Amino acid sequence: MDKRENPTPEQLRLYRRRKRMLQKRRRQRQRLLLFLAAIAIVVVVIVIAVALGAFEKRSDVPMPDLSKEKVFPSKGKVKAVFDASMKWHLIEEYGIESFTELPDGKLLFEHDYADDEIVLSWMLSMRDKVTIIE
Repeated sequence: MDKRENPTPEQLRLYRRRKRMLQKRRRQRQRLLLFLAAIAIVVVVIVIAVALGAFEKRSDVPMPDLSKEKVFPSKGKVKAVFDASMKWHLIEEYGIESFTELPDGKLLFEHDYADDEIVLSWMLSMRDKVTIIE
């Protein structure tokens, strides 16, 4: 904007808008720098505290039992016969040990389950390729 000319109202509006935008960006940068400085101070304090031995070593705390049986307790066991074409589904979902091949080529699937709804919806998705025994 040239100082010798009188600016139009549109030019004044654009100038003020640009000025507000630049001020907003400057405030955002300042806040970010303050935040990063605060993080740096916290890190330095922690490093000094560790170096001076301010933290006591914890006694040996036993790890919780996170076995599959504890986290997902079994509600029951499903036994079903699958068509041989569904072999990859069984391997993908439950592993190669989850079924045994029968002499006629079908697959006997036996597995413990933790959620009735999930196992039922999974079985129903197989349609006519599965026969539930128990």
